[in-house]
Amino acid sequence: CGFNNHKVMRALLSHTYVGRLSSEAKTMVNHLTKNMVKPGQILLAIKDHDQTNFSTIKTIYNEHQKYRREQRVKERKYNIS
Repeated sequence: CGFNNHKVMRALLSHTYVGRLSSEAKTMVNHLTKNMVKPGQILLAIKDHDQTNFSTIKTIYNEHQKYRREQRVKERKYNIS
């Protein structure tokens, strides 16, 4: 016991925890999505704003889609009423 079949990671750079978006970054993604900015440009803006951010384009796409889905639900509720 006490042995693993993989090497210990020196850094958590590839770990999903490090790539999570902060609440400030999520707000920034939502604001830029609302202003029709492409996800690639959003990622560059977030990385310029916070150099310690290790988010990937996939993280931005996921937040982008989440925001757009929420907006569609709000529109449907508005149109039904």
